Amino acid sequence: YLGFKPQDQVHVLQQRCKALVFPSIWHEGMPMTVLEAKSAGTIIIANRTPNLEYLITHREDGILYKGNLNQGVKEFMGLTEQEKEQMMVAARADYQKRFCKEQAVDRLMDVYNSVAERSFR
Repeated sequence: YLGFKPQDQVHVLQQRCKALVFPSIWHEGMPMTVLEAKSAGTIIIANRTPNLEYLITHREDGILYKGNLNQGVKEFMGLTEQEKEQMMVAARADYQKRFCKEQAVDRLMDVYNSVAERSFR
């Protein structure tokens, strides 16, 4: 545990990590911790909840377990280094495809355009 770190240091630390353990049992919405980890190409080991199933694809860019953190960590530890590297690349690619700033702006503009179209009918 490193305590509070400024955002730029957090990103550097995440890039050095192979995995982030996200053991929450609650529906977290869109947890920034997970998005930040994916942006750094960090594998996420997380409890299987509907929102995290949307953010993480099991054994593609993360490990999803059901209720037993030890099971998730054990599965991660059983991966080869090559599998871990592939998952890290996949995590970063998924972030770039779905969650980077440009994607967010495009989706927001789609929402605005949709509302504007309905408003002027």
